[in-house]
Amino acid sequence: MTDHPLTPDPVKKYLQEQNLEVVMNTGINKILREKPADALSALAVYLTSNAEKKPVFSKFECEETLISGKYSSFQAHIFIDYAGEVKSRHTHTYTYESEDGGDGEEAQNALRERVAGAMQMINNDINSLLNGADLSLIKKTDLQLKKFFDEKYPSQQTEEGEEAKGEGQSIGKIVLRVVSEAIVHGVAKCYQNDNMFDNYSNLLTGSNVELSGMTKLMFTVLNGGKSVSSKVKFSKIYLILGASKEVSVINSFLKIQKAIVTSINSSKQGTNGFKMGADGSYFNACDSIPEALKILEDAIKNSNVNTDQETVASIGINCESESFYNAETNKYDMEGPKNLFEPGQMADWYIKFLGDHPLITYIEDPFSEITGYQMFPEKLQEHSLDKTVSFGVKNFYQGKLEKLKEFTEYFEKEQEDDEAEGEGDKVIILLNW
Repeated sequence: MTDHPLTPDPVKKYLQEQNLEVVMNTGINKILREKPADALSALAVYLTSNAEKKPVFSKFECEETLISGKYSSFQAHIFIDYAGEVKSRHTHTYTYESEDGGDGEEAQNALRERVAGAMQMINNDINSLLNGADLSLIKKTDLQLKKFFDEKYPSQQTEEGEEAKGEGQSIGKIVLRVVSEAIVHGVAKCYQNDNMFDNYSNLLTGSNVELSGMTKLMFTVLNGGKSVSSKVKFSKIYLILGASKEVSVINSFLKIQKAIVTSINSSKQGTNGFKMGADGSYFNACDSIPEALKILEDAIKNSNVNTDQETVASIGINCESESFYNAETNKYDMEGPKNLFEPGQMADWYIKFLGDHPLITYIEDPFSEITGYQMFPEKLQEHSLDKTVSFGVKNFYQGKLEKLKEFTEYFEKEQEDDEAEGEGDKVIILLNW
């Protein structure tokens, strides 16, 4: 109707301001899909319901999440009043790259100032501009935003006729994009709030699965070990994030990453010591394993992503045991040449180590000989750690199946799948050390 050439301009303006065309089209399409016996009554119910439940803007809350190298990111939480409930409907994350491409201290400071300016504008100017706005009127909101930025940052033309790129315009473009996208996602979530993990598990398996059975995300945070000349013998320290219905995995990662950066900046080695690699992980500049673990343990604690009911974030380690194992003596040099460990002693060391650091849930390559691996599962079980700690074997087998067969034996067990009719029995292949 608004696109019809015979529709008068005042009528077009009113239709757009009141969002009448969108609401009526949506209602009529709903009626055509459902085909109720009394179409007019059903349409009246829909219109009444729509009038009572309008998404009304409450506020934005912005926070810096990461300043690292030439990149910076911040989050904008949009709070919307819908159906009598004001709450954060969507968290929009925006990553900004340094305009000059530099990653030095001067570039980082400039980047921080630019992002701080954008957050301040959203928290102050945009909150004031959109206070109490009916966000179902998307076109009206867009016009408000466009008018605001046109007045705040009028276009300036260069002598060549190109638009000048000033500092203010750069900030304005960030704000306009973040605000517009956050509003669209926030309004959409007012009408539909499906759980992403339920949908994800359905997509992968065709049925709902327990979150504990879903794939976890694992990120390398600190790179150490003998190969990179680090004082810390373990080659990698990982951050592990599990699925959760209550906590956003993305938000958890950003909170923990921000806390890690804060810890590194305040450490005696500083950012020059913990140099970031191409994969986003840091060189492990710590003097000891406990010191390195404390960085991640404190970051997880300060992020508040774990609760008494649920552990979302945990820690993994790659021991790279071959770097401190002597094959000739069959001993491990974990605490210096004067205190070498036999396999059983090394296993006991790991058990005490896990007790001191309960956030560790995964150990990779803890041994470089078979005796340690044969003893370790039993020791984990003795100390009630077998349900919470997993261990991986990678370098010991060197990817060779023949070496795997040398120290283990296969046996098959048939297990009937009661839920999967017509798919036959599952064959479970088990390893026995």
